[in-house]
Amino acid sequence: MKSFSWLYHLPWQNTSVEIWNTPFEKWNTPLEKWNTLSGKWNKPFEKWNRLREKWNKLYGMWNTPLEKWNKLLEKWNTPFIELEYAVGDVGNTVRDVEYALEKWNKLFEKWNKPFEM
Repeated sequence: MKSFSWLYHLPWQNTSVEIWNTPFEKWNTPLEKWNTLSGKWNKPFEKWNRLREKWNKLYGMWNTPLEKWNKLLEKWNTPFIELEYAVGDVGNTVRDVEYALEKWNKLFEKWNKPFEM
C-alpha cells in the first residue's frame, strides 16, 4: 500500500483547522460559563438531597419497627373484633358465634403453649 503521509502536510490544513475551531471556541466560552453557573446552582440542591437521604434513612429506621408493631396489633385485634361482631350483632346465628369462639380458643391455645411447660 502507498503511504498517504503527504495528506498531512498540505499547506492549507492548518488554516482550515483554525477556521473550523474558531466558532466552536466562541460557543464553548458561554457554555463553560453556563456550566460553572449551573454548578453553583446545584450545590444547594445537592446539600438538600443529602439531607433528604439522611432523613429518609432515619425515617426508615423508625418506620420499620412501627410497621411491624402495627401488623402485630392487627393480628392480636382480629379475634377480638370478630368475637365482638359475632356476639354483639343480634342478627348473627349461633353458628357464627360458635365459629368466632372456636377461633378464639385456638388463638388462646397457641398463646398458652409456651407457658404450659
